[in-house]
Amino acid sequence: MAALEGYSTGGAGEKSQKGCRFRVVGQFEILPRRTSKGINHANTIKPTPDFCPLRLLALPGGPPYRMWPIVHRTSVTPRPQRRYPYRSMTLCIAASAGADRIDLFSDNRIVLAFDRKIGSEYASAEIGHKMEWLNHGWAALYAGDVSIAQELIGIYTEHLAHVPTHGLSEDAALESLRQPPLALKRRRGENYVQSSFGITYADLLEPGRVQVPDDQRQQILNDISTTYQRVNCQLIIAGFINDRPKLFVFDGLQPNGPSEFIKGEHFVAIGTGAGIAEANLFQRKHESRVPLGVALYHVYESKRLGQIASGVGEETMMVVLEPNGDSVKALHVTESGLEFLDKQFKKFGPRRPTIPTLPEAFFV
Repeated sequence: MAALEGYSTGGAGEKSQKGCRFRVVGQFEILPRRTSKGINHANTIKPTPDFCPLRLLALPGGPPYRMWPIVHRTSVTPRPQRRYPYRSMTLCIAASAGADRIDLFSDNRIVLAFDRKIGSEYASAEIGHKMEWLNHGWAALYAGDVSIAQELIGIYTEHLAHVPTHGLSEDAALESLRQPPLALKRRRGENYVQSSFGITYADLLEPGRVQVPDDQRQQILNDISTTYQRVNCQLIIAGFINDRPKLFVFDGLQPNGPSEFIKGEHFVAIGTGAGIAEANLFQRKHESRVPLGVALYHVYESKRLGQIASGVGEETMMVVLEPNGDSVKALHVTESGLEFLDKQFKKFGPRRPTIPTLPEAFFV
């Protein structure tokens, strides 16, 4: 059918446009179908209510016509796009180490390694830097929900500015470092109650202070404990107490039960590849007093092996921490340093075995 431009209506009879003759039986409307490139001349023909079906009959001597399907579209309300938080699909490792030589009393280094991969529900990229300073003496690595982790790190920074851990015993420092996650839980619960019901969390907890039915109050408290007070991130907090390396882990991703804050021994790992990395460090029998060079290789090898886990990035960043009076000095491993470790990995890491012919007495 030749092109029909514009808008026209008509009844039964013979029509002609640009040399194309056809007969229309019944009432009809011809509507131009618009596309991103302008008007599509294969027009949509829409029948009026008193006509069904629509028939186009070619007249003798006229060119052949094409019948285009009639599509009835209903209006669609655009769905608002949800903003998904960034997630850290990661592997972070921290391991204590000795100096450059074997010394039974020289475990005064911490080796950190982490990838750079972060993403949302739909996409990911290696654009993150997962190490943050809490103050001049403590560093943190994070995994999980990036926005929640950053908020928790901010609370740690404010807390340690008023309650320094320098000079404290290990137990006192552990108790002090347990406080920021609790503060974040209270903040998230308070925000949920105020934004949803316009009352404070304290008003909700005190019976009779606000008119809330007991069953509804219990339901709100259940929602807070199971959803809105969950801190969906993990942190490694690394630093020194009396020049001795200390590793702590906050784990808010416990599938069953509340979050945990624990002290690590020799090494710790978080993220999706943590199980693989820790298994390799156990296999290597890593402990705090191994020389720094060996510790660097152990951590690098564990990071490389952990890349098989879902969501772990291939880029690797490594930092060595050492005590420097009241503060901590950070030594960043350069690209040439990572290339050196990669050569060692190709030499000492897992390789495909070559199995010779099995002996005759191998099977019974």
